[in-house]
Amino acid sequence: MGNHFEEPQATQAWIEAMASNCPGLEILTGDALYADTGLAQAMVDRGKDYTFKLKKTNPNSKTM
Repeated sequence: MGNHFEEPQATQAWIEAMASNCPGLEILTGDALYADTGLAQAMVDRGKDYTFKLKKTNPNSKTM
């Protein structure tokens, strides 16, 4: 099994294949692991939508 950092890239390849084979694919949902710029861009480039669930885990973070 590969490490979890490879999963967004593998998912991006899957999105590219599915977008051409399944025109009904309209939205991708996922957890924070999939909140990857390349994956999100692949969805947008194909006219699709995405939503990722994020949570603040660092109490010192100034975002959110």
